[in-house]
Amino acid sequence: EPHPESCPWTFPAYAPSMEERLRWLNWGWEMGKDFFSWPTLPEYVLRTSNTATERWRRIVCFPLHIED
Repeated sequence: EPHPESCPWTFPAYAPSMEERLRWLNWGWEMGKDFFSWPTLPEYVLRTSNTATERWRRIVCFPLHIED
């Protein structure tokens, strides 16, 4: 059973860098796919956790409902 805080409609993945994440996002949009970044973190996390912020900047989400 999925974790209660999981997001079953998307697959989040880390890109090696922010630039690579942007390439994935742009490619997805050009192909008509709904790729997206993770929603904004709370302000206190952005100010106090460099690790969380760096991870957040590299996340790209792939929706699980894509059909080809």
